[in-house]
Amino acid sequence: MNKSHRIVWSDARNAYIVAGENASAKGKPSSVRKALATAIAALFMGPGLAAAQSCEGQNPLTDAQTSTQCYENVDVTVAAGGSVVATGTTAIGVEVQAAPYARNFANQGTLEADAEGYNAYAYGVLFEGRVSGSVVNASTGTVSVSATGQGDGYGDGYGVLIRGISAGVSQTRARSRCPLRTSRAVATGTPGLMASRSMAMWMER
Repeated sequence: MNKSHRIVWSDARNAYIVAGENASAKGKPSSVRKALATAIAALFMGPGLAAAQSCEGQNPLTDAQTSTQCYENVDVTVAAGGSVVATGTTAIGVEVQAAPYARNFANQGTLEADAEGYNAYAYGVLFEGRVSGSVVNASTGTVSVSATGQGDGYGDGYGVLIRGISAGVSQTRARSRCPLRTSRAVATGTPGLMASRSMAMWMER
């Protein structure tokens, strides 16, 4: 018989042994299995999921999505009746990054960020870098965040957070730090134009 073989490490024997070409090495699947699994995953994902990860979208997002949406060089508006909900250890409703990607953001709907974990961070709107756009929270718009830290971690919640050099945007913040027990930080945006920096609120428990 003329078969292909490979040399793999055996933890049980503490030595190299000869095995079949499809045998796994150190618990890892063979390259044939990996290639097959990747091909099957790509087949099931299809173009829909690939489009959801695209950063070149120019059309309004009208359908419910459970993935990250990324748009370049466009203004962002959450329409009346619309909502953005983010969950996880770090939850970000809308993130505006440095120029040339920084534009204007208007909220007429609902922004909600709920974070829970060891050190939980929740941001309704996050501005990073040199931002020259504006933020408008219309009379119908709300921004709410909730961060629950666990163990000796802490919760950190921001309605609007600005990191870096920014102009024309404001910050609403609530933070709680609670070692060795669960902590919770809640920040809620108010209707109207966010144009001036609001006073930071610090709660120590």
